[in-house]
Amino acid sequence: MESYESLIEDSMEVNFACDSGDEEFIASTCSILYSKADDEDIDKLREKLGTFAEEFIAFFSKYNGAIFFKDTLSETAGLQVHSIKNWDLITEYMLAWYDDVDEDEFDDCEIDWLNKCVAFAEIPHSGNYFVIPLAGKLCGKILYSDHDGLESTVYASSFNEFLTKFLSDPVKQIYELGCYARYSDNKTNIQWIPRKTLSIS
Repeated sequence: MESYESLIEDSMEVNFACDSGDEEFIASTCSILYSKADDEDIDKLREKLGTFAEEFIAFFSKYNGAIFFKDTLSETAGLQVHSIKNWDLITEYMLAWYDDVDEDEFDDCEIDWLNKCVAFAEIPHSGNYFVIPLAGKLCGKILYSDHDGLESTVYASSFNEFLTKFLSDPVKQIYELGCYARYSDNKTNIQWIPRKTLSIS
């Protein structure tokens, strides 16, 4: 499988062939990479993730977060990996979806990680987060926490697999994760749905 480093380079300028059911549109996207995390943030990452920190450190020592496949004409994006300083906040946002769930429902859903986890990425404007449990039977896996039905599924077995999976086939991932990314032509109110990745040359 191609490494995520080369996939990040490939993501810097991407065109998506989109449609609205009846019409077609070519959307232009870009990826935004934040400057590397400082030593204080890396220490915070280590403290939060413990034995699972190393793959994260390899990424965050280069980029303290990123927005992938951002529409050049709107705020839509395919994936946001948050900077370390935002992890506490987005973890709070993710946990808020579970506030009204009683213990019996947790038992039915087999959620045993809720009180010890870190959310670090999201599908923008969806309310759905990528989270790493630090306890329980799914400890160390990357879960996709979907607020619709309060479901969480294993998305990847590691941070490297998480990035590689999403960046390898973004159109498929955008669709399967809920199709929240709708691109704009900046002329109409049509919400263009990505159907195919087109190379730029």
